[in-house]
Amino acid sequence: MTKYHRHFVIAGITSLLTLACSSSLPLEQVEKAHQAPTTRIGLLTIAEPTLYEAGVLTYNLPNMGFTLPGRVVGMGVKALTIGLDKASHNRQFTESIHKQGFKISEELTAQISKMLEQVGYQVVPAPVEDHRHTSEFRGYQYLGSYPQTEPPVDFYLHVNIDFAGYTALTHEQALMPTLRVHTQLVSLTGRGHTNPVSGTTHDANIENINHEHNKPQLLYSSILTYGGVVPVSGPNDMPADKKYSLRSMEHIQHPEHVTKGLKAASIGIATLIRENLK
Repeated sequence: MTKYHRHFVIAGITSLLTLACSSSLPLEQVEKAHQAPTTRIGLLTIAEPTLYEAGVLTYNLPNMGFTLPGRVVGMGVKALTIGLDKASHNRQFTESIHKQGFKISEELTAQISKMLEQVGYQVVPAPVEDHRHTSEFRGYQYLGSYPQTEPPVDFYLHVNIDFAGYTALTHEQALMPTLRVHTQLVSLTGRGHTNPVSGTTHDANIENINHEHNKPQLLYSSILTYGGVVPVSGPNDMPADKKYSLRSMEHIQHPEHVTKGLKAASIGIATLIRENLK
């Protein structure tokens, strides 16, 4: 089993292997896609997250009582405390980042383009106003249409930000930069793409191809994570650099440190995408 085919095993676990499109592709666009080199990729506009998030996953709050009513009240107070804490932190966190003029969507776009070009791909911007997908439960199916680009492309790369910010398991631990994205590579023609460095052609998995006429066909799908509370390392995960960790409210007091951590996260995710598409 090749590295590329192992990606399909992962994709089968984390995402549905069919794409939902509102309509068939224009015949002219498909004909141009056939003529495009297999090393040219259109990068769809990456949507900026509404909120950057900062917080812990586990709250150690005292119980309100030993009786059932007391425990019920305690659960309600705990849920309210967690909700208010997260909402307040996220608003302040987002405002502090915006004041730095930082947008992780723009940083991620630049880093992905740079990393893919390092291994010989030609990256073409594919502007879309609304880069929406369904939920993880429905396999992150793309709800928009594929724009025609100049020069034309056959392959489109989706990058959808699921989470951007800082997380820790408990209040006692340092907050670590965290970036989680879902990625998809699709082809308008069903061709495999070619690695320009090695010359290896990554063929589409025929068993999982959507054979419907003029429909985009999914070649690769994965969830990639940088940082977070589980410091693992692998094809789809990269531990965060500890020098960008934060304590308590430092994410409000030192936003310039936060933006450096999020830039490192963007570089990490772009590196994983480059390695997975080699």
